[in-house]
Amino acid sequence: MNQRPEKKSPVSAPEKLLSIEVTRRCNLNCLHCFVRGDINEQSSLPFMLVKDILTEGYDTGYRHLHITGGEPFLWKNLFEALEYALDLGYQTVLINTNGLMLSKDVCRELADHDVVLLSVSMDGSEQFHNRLRGEDTHNRTVRGIENTLNASMAPIIFTTVYKCLLSELPNFAEDLFGRFPAIKHLSLIPIIPATHNGFPLSEELLEPEDFVRLVRTVSFLNVFGFKIEVLNEPLVNVVSNLLEMPWFKPSVPINQKGNIIVMANRMIGLSHFNRTFFGRYAPGMIANVLTSDAYKKSLLPDESTCPSCKFQNTCLENGMLQPSQSYGKGYRKEPYCRRVLNGALQKR
Repeated sequence: MNQRPEKKSPVSAPEKLLSIEVTRRCNLNCLHCFVRGDINEQSSLPFMLVKDILTEGYDTGYRHLHITGGEPFLWKNLFEALEYALDLGYQTVLINTNGLMLSKDVCRELADHDVVLLSVSMDGSEQFHNRLRGEDTHNRTVRGIENTLNASMAPIIFTTVYKCLLSELPNFAEDLFGRFPAIKHLSLIPIIPATHNGFPLSEELLEPEDFVRLVRTVSFLNVFGFKIEVLNEPLVNVVSNLLEMPWFKPSVPINQKGNIIVMANRMIGLSHFNRTFFGRYAPGMIANVLTSDAYKKSLLPDESTCPSCKFQNTCLENGMLQPSQSYGKGYRKEPYCRRVLNGALQKR
């Protein structure tokens, strides 16, 4: 492997993620998919453009790469891009997948690179997973996870948290870690409305009391040795602080300095979870975005909603700079996060 010489970076981003959505194509049509949602594009990035992004990202200071989709394993140049990124000198590569294409051969090839980490989506019970993702997808995902473990890889399991999972979460965690003890950890993602109208899982959205229950449940499960985190939602940090339940791995916010994603339609944004964009990718755009006023503003504490909230200082102390997105329904007059935090105080 020939690593390129270090180049002085105009932006310091050594621990942050450069994310690339290589394709929006997918072999599933999940009811809760927040990536596609109201966006019906089936776009993919050309390989040469991805090489440009990888090179520019490396020269800008990135050493940690995140490849996502859609389903990245449907993108025909995935392994070429992986080899190119590793030759450049990227230190870690995280690939998100639904697991259906994790054959034995694919996993053996990935296992040759000890810096590659997989996240595989499994949404609770077999019945609900199949409801969300399609008939027999649970069994196929299980086979994919087994193939990664047999190849001596330790995947992260991504699980969407919906209302009816809360009561089953302890059993789900026990079964998951019992069946796959070598997984890296379980990463939970509270369900969000994937469409503006007619979201088919609206009854599964988390009300404020559900969110508090989630934090309490995960805290206790961590006490009992299960490695569980909530992905990119610092509201859990504030709730665990108010509940005086410190048994929680801090959740890192999306809007961290350096984090960006280049989408399959070439738009540059903060993440899949966020619809804030900073223009369409062209050579030189990464450094320009990271130093732009619009990007810097997206990282600052909120100035409109939070200053009037009694929880502002506690939120800032726990890494929550802006109001949380709403996981429930009908919280336009009072922010969802404020309802959650008032409920946490009552529970304490």
